[in-house]
Amino acid sequence: MAATHGMIPVAGKGNSVWILKKGVDIADAITAGEDDDTNWDKAGYVSGITPVNMTKEVNTEVYLDNDDGYASKSTGMKDAGDFSFQLGYAPGQPVQKRIVDIYDVANDENEKTWFRVKSPSEVSGKFSVNMYYGPISSLGVPSSIENSTDMKRDITIAVEGRPKLAEDFLHAAPAA
Repeated sequence: MAATHGMIPVAGKGNSVWILKKGVDIADAITAGEDDDTNWDKAGYVSGITPVNMTKEVNTEVYLDNDDGYASKSTGMKDAGDFSFQLGYAPGQPVQKRIVDIYDVANDENEKTWFRVKSPSEVSGKFSVNMYYGPISSLGVPSSIENSTDMKRDITIAVEGRPKLAEDFLHAAPAA
């Protein structure tokens, strides 16, 4: 039986962060497939990733005449939260200059863009992909981390709308 892609947990080593290339439409990048990197710029040396924490507003409605005496609940707006990653500080890399340009909305960059996290899977050469859209809300000052000689920069994206999750791209293999 062939291995099914994205069906078992995998280690965090090998993750990478990518930024949609300037002038590329996200629909074209999605159509090209999750393993195709031609529409994306690799962000650099990733030393940490904090994925989104999606939340949903829950409203409590209390009525004295509820049949079972418990409060009723209803849901409201959903929030994708923030996506952040930490890069090894390498200001000479064109993609790191581009990150600053996106933050500053300089050099014909848009304020909001797509970011992609590629994660290894149990199938060699296959990846799971999550995509996030939004503006860079925090561009950390380069700093050194304790016990590290390398400078790091923290970047946070305020995710807008619903992320495109690996679960949206991957489907379980039909039962045999």
